[in-house]
Amino acid sequence: MIVNVILRKGEDQYGGRPYSYETDLDVKEGDLVVCPTASGLNYGKVVRVDVPREEIDPRWRNSLREIVDFAEG
Repeated sequence: MIVNVILRKGEDQYGGRPYSYETDLDVKEGDLVVCPTASGLNYGKVVRVDVPREEIDPRWRNSLREIVDFAEG
């Protein structure tokens, strides 16, 4: 399943543009997850689930990163 996630920008603050990730976890909108980014792992908030693959930019469609796990707490 492909989901859209916004990344943590500060203590309990999430924002910016959504990034697409793949996951086998049973996530729902609002769940906090751990995501790989260019600068290492970061927390993210799921803002959309079941994103159709056709909506993903073809340049990135086959190289989506995978959510690591649910965030603790």
